[in-house]
Amino acid sequence: MNQIATIDVNTELKPFRDQLAEFHDRFDGLVYDLDDPKKRKQAGSDRMSVAKVVTALDARHKEIKAPLAEAVRLVDGGRKEIKDDLLGIRDGIADQIKAHDQKEEDRKNSILARVNEFRALMDELIDLDSKQLSERLEIAEAFTPDETLEEFKGWGDESKTQVLKALTERYAEVLKHETEQAELAELRAQKEAREQAERDEQIRQDAAEKAEREHKEALDKADRERQEAVERAEQQKKQAEIDAKAAAEKADKDAQEAAQLAIEKERERVEREKEIEADRIADERKAEEKRQANQKHRSKIHKAAKDSLIREGIEPDTATQIVELIKDGKIAYVEIRY
Repeated sequence: MNQIATIDVNTELKPFRDQLAEFHDRFDGLVYDLDDPKKRKQAGSDRMSVAKVVTALDARHKEIKAPLAEAVRLVDGGRKEIKDDLLGIRDGIADQIKAHDQKEEDRKNSILARVNEFRALMDELIDLDSKQLSERLEIAEAFTPDETLEEFKGWGDESKTQVLKALTERYAEVLKHETEQAELAELRAQKEAREQAERDEQIRQDAAEKAEREHKEALDKADRERQEAVERAEQQKKQAEIDAKAAAEKADKDAQEAAQLAIEKERERVEREKEIEADRIADERKAEEKRQANQKHRSKIHKAAKDSLIREGIEPDTATQIVELIKDGKIAYVEIRY
């Protein structure tokens, strides 16, 4: 491996530190009178002196850094090569540990899943009937906590005891409740049968009475309808005579009203035409008066403008021409305000 370059930084930078100290002595607190050309030239020269030292410092820094950069590259490369090899060895060991731990975790999870699945037999018992509980009891009794449960065998024994106890107690409660409900259902069925028979008999009696009553009502209704039909026929005949007379009177009245309405509408039309013609004549008169007033006002303003120009020494004809040009908008930015 190449020898890493070494350097004495203080030695390399000492000339520049000395120059910096000299500049501090010369320039700290110095204020140039830049209005004086000589002083301004001196300030520019001093600035250039400092800039040259900065340039020299940067150049020396680049010279010193070049071999050091190569040394850093070599160190980084060697470190990466060794570190990658070390990490490979570390990861190989870590993979073995991880695989073993995962296998152990899978083993425990598998056993725990078996026991938890068995323990689930005593979950949500509240909605189960005796048949469903009996089926769960058969499954629970068939469960054998053997050596395959390994370190969890004790927990398996305890779980079987708890599950059988919970299922047995719940089975007894549900079976007792179902027996009581069956007995109550039988009593209710007997009671409902008696009540239904009583209702059926009452319905039969009510139907017979209703049929007799409806027969009598039908006979009475037929008699009433015959009498009403005779009365309606007589009434309709009288009403037809009254309606015919009223229709004739109404037709005569409607004809008279229609004729009178036509006369009134014609009179109103003539009156409206007279009003419209009068309004038109009045509008034309107002428009003419307004036009004449406007013309008079404009003539007055034109005369005032012309007189102003004449007073300023402009000939009357020229003044008239100028006013006409302004009035016609032929002189830019100049207008007559009416």
